[in-house]
Parts: sequence; structure tokens; C-alpha cells
Amino acid sequence: MEFKSSIFVVGRSFLYMLVFAVVVFGGIYLFTQNVLYGSIGGGLILLLAIFSLFSETKFKVIVDQGKVTFIEGKKNTKTFVIDEVAFQSLKKTGTSTIGTDCKLTVKTADSEETFDCTPLGKKRYSQLLAAIGVDEAAPTELLTTKKTNK
Repeated sequence: MEFKSSIFVVGRSFLYMLVFAVVVFGGIYLFTQNVLYGSIGGGLILLLAIFSLFSETKFKVIVDQGKVTFIEGKKNTKTFVIDEVAFQSLKKTGTSTIGTDCKLTVKTADSEETFDCTPLGKKRYSQLLAAIGVDEAAPTELLTTKKTNK
């Protein structure tokens, strides 16, 4: 199965970045009363939005023959054998995030990598978890630490 970025999620993210670029332009212009500085600030955010748009549209995950492959652009490809790794899922929806933040951590014997699966969207992310055998309804273990006074 192949899970590609959701055009709706990527487009929404790009739209938010455009609005942020306009806000940065306006804020800098109001603060400095200089259109050039505002244009530079807004332009940098706009360039970041364009870069983000291209990188998010290239993200895809392929689950095939007991392997999962994460593809982020042309050169950044990671493949894992599903039976040899452990997965940890984080799906966060709330006031601190815009939309749903989806992260998948792959733990091997000697390393741990986290992939931002937000461009897939909620539905495709849930389908990905089902395809690799991760139970979304499983309880998450919370670790607590004690603060010591020194």
C-alpha cells in the first residue's frame, strides 16, 4: 500500500504560511514604517512556505511485503522490516496544533527515528497504522519524574 500526502492538508498548511507571511509583513511594516523591511520579512516566510509545500508533497510511505519505506524527497529514503522494529504513534489534535499533528517513531535495536506523518492527514495516517499493525486504541504509557531539590 502506498500512502501519499493529502493535497488538502498540504494546501491548508501552505495557506496558513501565506497568512503568516502577510502578518509578518504587516507587523514589521507597522514597527519600522519601512516597506522594504516588511517585504524582506514576509518574503522570507513566503520562501519557507514554498519550500515546505514542495517537501510535504514529496512525502510518502510505502508498506509492502513486510517492509515499511518512508520517502521524503528523492534522496531521503528509509526502509524498515516491520517485524524487526517497534512503532510508537503520536496523534495530537488540540488548541496547540493547527489540524492534527501525526508523528510515527520507529525504534530499532540501536536507534530511534521519528517521522512527521502530518502531510498524510488523519485518515491516511490511521490507515498507515492499521497497515503496519499499530493499535491506535492501545493505551499510552506515561512516565513521571520526581523533581529533586539540590
